[in-house]
Amino acid sequence: MSKVQIIGVGTDNQLYTRGKVNGNWTLVPGSGSVQSVTMLADGTLLGVGTDHQLYTRARVNGRWTLVPNSATVRSVTQMQDGTLLGVGGDYQLYTRPGVQGQWTLVPNSATVRSVIQLQDGSLLGVGGDYQLYTRPGVQGTWTVVPNSATVLSVTELEDGTLLAAGADHQLYTRRGVQGQWALVPGSASVIAVTSLRPSLIGVGTDNQLYTRTGIKGQWTLVPNSATVLSVTELEDGALLGVGGDHQLYTRPGVQGQWTLVQNSATVRAVAQLRDGSLLGVGGDYQLYTRASLQDRWTLVPNSATVRSVTELEDGSLLGVGGDHQLYTRPGVQGQWALVPNSATILSVTELADGTLLAAGGDNQLYTRASVNGPWVLVPGSGSVIAVTAQHVHIS
Repeated sequence: MSKVQIIGVGTDNQLYTRGKVNGNWTLVPGSGSVQSVTMLADGTLLGVGTDHQLYTRARVNGRWTLVPNSATVRSVTQMQDGTLLGVGGDYQLYTRPGVQGQWTLVPNSATVRSVIQLQDGSLLGVGGDYQLYTRPGVQGTWTVVPNSATVLSVTELEDGTLLAAGADHQLYTRRGVQGQWALVPGSASVIAVTSLRPSLIGVGTDNQLYTRTGIKGQWTLVPNSATVLSVTELEDGALLGVGGDHQLYTRPGVQGQWTLVQNSATVRAVAQLRDGSLLGVGGDYQLYTRASLQDRWTLVPNSATVRSVTELEDGSLLGVGGDHQLYTRPGVQGQWALVPNSATILSVTELADGTLLAAGGDNQLYTRASVNGPWVLVPGSGSVIAVTAQHVHIS
């Protein structure tokens, strides 16, 4: 799975990815020519071309497709309710119900170059003078942000940090709207930047699928999600779920229909490893491997009693034991070791930045900075019995 967290537009109007704020830029070949980019809730990239038209791209390494009737646009973002908010050729704000729709002028929107919606629902814009401005919502008045410096583009990270492309084409971070900018060394050369908040898929206490954009987002029911016990995402973006009958089912994406996997046997949870093979928890709470969806399960000796399992970025396994405690294992072959102070966990996944996200025994979400860190409650995050993170797909 990809660990991309940031996508930038270089001075050459090509896309670049960056795993972390302090990481290195990696060119996405053949990704021009765009002047800004954002990611939609379903993982699609939405870019503004150098011709000021909108383009979509299903994967980072995919191809741009022109959006009909996109008019003249300078930048675009998606708001929490799914509405698009764009800056038109006249530097005014416009809303659009979705990628397919028509733009509507926002009265009194003044002169802005780009805009995003912060997690608190307010807007943060780059004005015609390249200063930052805040606005309580689409309907409101802009207020200048003191000491905002000269900014070309700005985005908000999951933890509330602002990340901006400065006038010198370097990246700068700021601890919120009222903070001070700090240079990110070696971060040139970009004209626009966007962050990728984790897209989460949860299984509710009603055994239905729910999606959530960002840890602090809101759960949204997935239509026709059927009865599901657990779910994971495959490398190609398809979902692999365990149905109420303990059989495996695939789904082309969040929006789709489940299809039964032949010879899936009795399973309780499943994960895909980095080599593409599957690792499942059988009806006997033992681990089983499967080379592909078309193969059969093979028992992993000495795999003990586990309820669910995931593979961490370092290749080790993190499992939820029969006692609902966390256990680590160096790999498929190895021994489980108890994680101290792991509390009562139903399901756990790892986000792109290494943060652990778990469904607790109270059906609420909890985050943990590392395997051995303390759990922190995500307010208002219930009610879930299982959770997985969607990843940014390179190809």
